[in-house]
Amino acid sequence: MGITILVQINACLQDEGNLLQAQPGELSYQGLGNGLGADPFLASVKPHYTCGVNFASSNAKTHNATITLDKSSGEELFAFPLLVQVEQYQHFKEDVGRKAEYGDASLPSIEDILDGLYLIEIRHNDYTSFASLYPEYDVEANVNMTITSMKTSLKTLHESGAIHIIVMNLLPMGCAPSILGAQNPPFEEKDEYGCFYPMNDVVDFHNRRLEGLLQDLSIEFPLANWSLFDINSIFTDAIQHPEHYSCCGAGGGELNFDWNILCGQSGYINGTLTRAWRCDDPSSYIFWDSLHSAESFAEVIANGFLIGRYVTTF
Repeated sequence: MGITILVQINACLQDEGNLLQAQPGELSYQGLGNGLGADPFLASVKPHYTCGVNFASSNAKTHNATITLDKSSGEELFAFPLLVQVEQYQHFKEDVGRKAEYGDASLPSIEDILDGLYLIEIRHNDYTSFASLYPEYDVEANVNMTITSMKTSLKTLHESGAIHIIVMNLLPMGCAPSILGAQNPPFEEKDEYGCFYPMNDVVDFHNRRLEGLLQDLSIEFPLANWSLFDINSIFTDAIQHPEHYSCCGAGGGELNFDWNILCGQSGYINGTLTRAWRCDDPSSYIFWDSLHSAESFAEVIANGFLIGRYVTTF
């Protein structure tokens, strides 16, 4: 039997999923999961899960911290960390089993769920504090904690029946407008492409550890298919030859980013009331806002995933 559904567990970096605190104009694209028909798990209006289910939660972390503070608004943001999303998947699978006898047309079969493709992307929020804590940030301790949490959740996911599991690595966060705008690094801490290289060193360390984790899991659980989706290389290729950075932002300049006026918000810059809104041509930008990819670039990412060019199986 071939793969017929997609199960997505992530932090909405590449997919809006179950956004709990969306701002006007914040995300304009159908991400990889929703674009392929994986309806959000928390959808309240006629969800249809025969093509897949999306557990993505805005601002989610790998660790079991479910509340973060929005710096611009002061509001608390509630998110479902990785293990909670895995538990939601377990509940969903149990619910499908209970309703199977009723022939619910909005649900996949248990067989389709177990043979589905599981796409995991949830780690970038675990490292966003690096810019504010640098250089005191304990890189090794934080990467170890993140990888350990991922190992626990991935093992639980597989033990719950998942077989085809693909995990995304980290994109080069040191090149993101949000990191560059928040850190404003001096020239000596930028690489030849203007990226904050200490942040990208953390990313590279995490990605090496993630690759090692997947190799270990493939040995421990050889009946599962453990794969890595190298989204880092896709972003790196684009960043080294960019047209523009962020479409929806404020402040102008190369980054078009101000930490106090995020996409969809209003605020004052040099005494002038400014609204962070979309650009005229989002298709010429890598980032939609300060971190999420624009719709046209999300299509590049999806194509890289679907054709398998950036996917490695261990």
